[in-house]
Amino acid sequence: MSKNKVKKKIMNKDEKRWIVLLIAVVIIAIVLFVSLGLSKNKKEGIADEGTSVTQGEANPNEKYVEVKEDGTKINISNKLKESKTFDELNISNINIETKNNETIVKADITNSTDEEKGDYGIYLKIVDDQGNEIKKIAGYISYMEPQGQARLSIKTSYDFANAYDFTIEKQ
Repeated sequence: MSKNKVKKKIMNKDEKRWIVLLIAVVIIAIVLFVSLGLSKNKKEGIADEGTSVTQGEANPNEKYVEVKEDGTKINISNKLKESKTFDELNISNINIETKNNETIVKADITNSTDEEKGDYGIYLKIVDDQGNEIKKIAGYISYMEPQGQARLSIKTSYDFANAYDFTIEKQ
């Protein structure tokens, strides 16, 4: 009987050693995985949460983007910000922002004519600095009385915060 008790104690010690060894291996693997992941993020220019990123730091290919601390991408293209005229309407204060893969285009529209304008669909053709189309999105210019104003607001689930410019056409 005493031999069985000794064998059980030896097996328990061996099991404990294996468990401790297994836990040590798992901890080492986790530490390596985390440290490799962090160094990869630094190489790719990925910012830690809460870090303020300026133009080009988040993605060097997005030269017309500034990223806020909350991750919102703001378009900073001077060409895109220029006022535009379409159907005798002045389009100004143009703003493109992307957050959580939702892009919003906002602009002020002024009807400086003596005629009623608007009340029709439009397409915004978003282009890069080579003139290549990035995306074409549909929008709507609301009815405006003579000398009236309106606000253009278009949402889409496509990220084109890095746009250089856009053109407008009627639907």
